[in-house]
Amino acid sequence: MQNFIPTIDHGRVFNSEIMIINDKQDTENGIVLIHAKTDGPPIHKHSVQEEVFTVLEGELDIYKEDKWIKVEKGVSIHIPKNVAHTYKNSSHEACYFRYVITPKGSFTSMMQDFERLIKNGKLRSTKDLKSVIYLSMVFRKYKDSVSSVVPPNFIMTLMAGIGKLLGFRTN
Repeated sequence: MQNFIPTIDHGRVFNSEIMIINDKQDTENGIVLIHAKTDGPPIHKHSVQEEVFTVLEGELDIYKEDKWIKVEKGVSIHIPKNVAHTYKNSSHEACYFRYVITPKGSFTSMMQDFERLIKNGKLRSTKDLKSVIYLSMVFRKYKDSVSSVVPPNFIMTLMAGIGKLLGFRTN
């Protein structure tokens, strides 16, 4: 995609890059590049925000309300607040999609926290125990706007507590 300049690089862990735009009042928005054959974030929900995904290039699988939906170029999907969702790219091609989160919250800050942990070598995989603890700690830091559904939120809370007891720091 032309003019895609990522401001956040989650490539080594989440196989995605994000170009933050935030050009609309009271929203957080941008464009995500998710590489081929890549899972997205854990299934989660936002308690006070809704989200819209619009596929710009390629195709994206979006999990919404207990089912996967294949979304093609030009199609948008609306995720109301408190609805469990995630996304993945099961195709053999990269996918670019735009996200718009309303109202403006702490999504950009959370993505920046993940990037900092990746750059500092603390978040290396979604399968490594230490990395999962750091991932959980970030989710708990932003608990007022996002909660994990799979794994269950109580597991994320437990893992974050273990991290705190062990002296893990997310900053």
